[in-house]
Amino acid sequence: MKSRYYDLPTIKAISIVDYLHACGIEPAKSYNGYALYHAPYREAPNASLKVDFRQNLWHDYGISKGGSIIDLVMRMRGCSAYEAMAHLAEGEETTLTPSSFHRVTAPKMTSTRRILSISKELPLHLQSYLREVRKIDLAIASPYLRHIRYTVNGREYSAIGFLNRGGGYELRDD
Repeated sequence: MKSRYYDLPTIKAISIVDYLHACGIEPAKSYNGYALYHAPYREAPNASLKVDFRQNLWHDYGISKGGSIIDLVMRMRGCSAYEAMAHLAEGEETTLTPSSFHRVTAPKMTSTRRILSISKELPLHLQSYLREVRKIDLAIASPYLRHIRYTVNGREYSAIGFLNRGGGYELRDD
């Protein structure tokens, strides 16, 4: 394979939203400045892939990964950075028509997360963590906090949940 150099700023300027649209992937929810998608490279019940329109960056809250369009293409196609840039440069030359890109299913992620329960009552060890380590007044914070029990690959975890703007929870354990 003959090496070719790509103009990185030009490739990174390709709109992630336009790329996803060209792949036939539409947002589940749109907001002012960003949209949420179902991650095209893994199965998940929630739209956890956030695309920031202004910064042209993505972040998948389900796997805590993100980056530029190059990183997204690498994950979607299961390829190297060089192959992703070649794919994007080829698509850019054809002005991102819907047929320019083909949806490719990447291997499924091995970690499966499931929420077991959400309750208002925090266990004593999490209350102690908030009071003693974080110095948070529970009388003020309690209305905003939830106890989230969840599993990852069959192993159970417990965490403090803070409701986020997307309708999900930010988790923190001690």
